[in-house]
Amino acid sequence: MSQRFRLVAARCALVVVLLGPTVASVAHAQDVPPPPAVAADPDSVSADSAAAALTDLLQRLRDQQTEEDDSLQMTGDGWIVVVSEEYGYRIEFPAPPITQSTAPNVELKLYEPSEDDGYVALAVRVDPDLAESFTQAQVIDNAVQRTVSALDGTLVRDEKTIIQGYPARVVVIQSTSGQRIGYQYVLAEGLLYSIGQSVASGDVDTFETGRFFQGFRIDASLTYPRLARLMDEAGILYTRDENGFNVVFDLDEDRVQSVYVSNEQYTANGATVTPLFGLVYRGSKLPPAEIAQQLLIENGRFDTGSYRVYGNEDGSYTLAFVSYVPIDADAEVLDELLWFTARRADAVEKDLLNQDKW
Repeated sequence: MSQRFRLVAARCALVVVLLGPTVASVAHAQDVPPPPAVAADPDSVSADSAAAALTDLLQRLRDQQTEEDDSLQMTGDGWIVVVSEEYGYRIEFPAPPITQSTAPNVELKLYEPSEDDGYVALAVRVDPDLAESFTQAQVIDNAVQRTVSALDGTLVRDEKTIIQGYPARVVVIQSTSGQRIGYQYVLAEGLLYSIGQSVASGDVDTFETGRFFQGFRIDASLTYPRLARLMDEAGILYTRDENGFNVVFDLDEDRVQSVYVSNEQYTANGATVTPLFGLVYRGSKLPPAEIAQQLLIENGRFDTGSYRVYGNEDGSYTLAFVSYVPIDADAEVLDELLWFTARRADAVEKDLLNQDKW
């Protein structure tokens, strides 16, 4: 069995584990039973049995011609941006990948430029019974164990981490053939993402900083449930639209202030954040120069957040105090940042604009 087949076989063995006998039937893998529990012995499924059972499926994947997809976009350096709306993520490949729904609730994307190199992205809807019966850490741990078993390999690196606010594992597995494969596992809102690529020996400790792994992004719409849970936990009332959440705060002197929690995400210096907008002003003209100058001075006082002016598509302008909440923040941090944003926005409305419109 070639190294690249092992790379994909490990992914398919993972699917069997997470979805049970339905997938095993589709993949003709009756000799690879689903585990009775997360704590099952990882040696119970050998690399040879998992790989042999799925060889026909993998061969079809290799032989499948990539269909033209008008939705594919190309980055400035020639990589291909692939977006999966059904499974809520995007990722960048060095060339158009093969996309295959290997079974219900599974999507596999594969690009293999050579015998020794491969890029795989797998998205699986986790069995709800499994998700309810075991912790998130146990679900991910079981996936890691079964991947190691399918590769008949050993872990040479294993780290628990947070990726885009969700529990994750970063591992490197060395197969018996000596090939090293790096994986990221991310469990988000009932979906397990598994991203894999062959790793050179010198990149074992840093492979996740590479282009392929950095190009993986969970769609912002999946953060809706998490943000809603955090605000519910903090006792924050909100309304919701397709772009995010609106929160109205009751402040002193019978004043109110609106803060908008966007569903957009930004990543810089390794941190993924969601912006909070405290609206201050919207009009056909820019804010007066003396106010803009005062706000520039005010910006120097804050460790987080700043006053910003935006030009809108209709030619109008918006002034807002903008702060950023880390995507992995807890309810207390989110609550504090929302109140901070509301008070900073209202201070300008009250002291400089003499209004209470927002």
